[in-house]
Amino acid sequence: MSINEEIQRIRDLIANGAEHTIVQNADLPPKPDISLVEGGKLKFSEVPDSGLVVMLRYSGFQAFDKVVFNLAGESPDDTFAKSWDLIGEGTIEFIVPKAELEKFLGSYALALYFIYRVNDNQTSNWTYFDVIP
Repeated sequence: MSINEEIQRIRDLIANGAEHTIVQNADLPPKPDISLVEGGKLKFSEVPDSGLVVMLRYSGFQAFDKVVFNLAGESPDDTFAKSWDLIGEGTIEFIVPKAELEKFLGSYALALYFIYRVNDNQTSNWTYFDVIP
């Protein structure tokens, strides 16, 4: 499955009322942590000019495992992506520029990570939130 197929699969789940995945795999990291999201909403006006801080916590990765973080909207054109190679465990903290968030105003933003494992397995976890003025 490609990351675009996974994003579309999750968009379909959201359209049918899903809130987030059910973690069935013990080594699957938790969904992305975005501290400014409260009650499923992100107030764009409260995002600092420096951008939105997102954290991914992870463990149990082997050399050459790779994670791709995507922030995707309802439209395939609305995306922001970053990627890292992971080993072991830790926390990734990064900034989504405020200008990138603006395209999600009045819509939802899907925060998704997609893990490409060295053994060819792929997995993801996600959350979504409404972006309001």
